[in-house]
Amino acid sequence: NAVPFLIFCFAASWIYIINDILDIDEDRNHSIKKEKKPLANNRLSIKFAIYLLVVLLILILLLLFFHKIIIYHVLVYLLLNVCYSLFIKKISVYANCHSRKL
Repeated sequence: NAVPFLIFCFAASWIYIINDILDIDEDRNHSIKKEKKPLANNRLSIKFAIYLLVVLLILILLLLFFHKIIIYHVLVYLLLNVCYSLFIKKISVYANCHSRKL
C-alpha cells in the first residue's frame, strides 16, 4: 500500500518547511544556503510556507484517519524531528566531547 509512504513523504516535507522557517535568518547569512533555499532568497514567502504547512497537515491527518495503524509512528517521527529542529541541533557535540578530560 502506497498510502503510508505518501503520509511519511508529507510528514518529511512538513518537517523540512518547519526547519527552513526556523533557520531562515541563518540561511540568509550563509553564502550557499541563501542562494539554494527558496525561503532564504525570497522565492517563496513565509506566508506561502505556512499555507503549505497547513495543507500538508490536513493531508496527513486525513490520510491517517484511514490508516490509523501508523499514527504513532508518524507522531513519533514528527515529534523527534520538531525536537531536533528546535533544540537538539543547537547542541554542540564536538565541544562537549572535547571539553572533558580523559
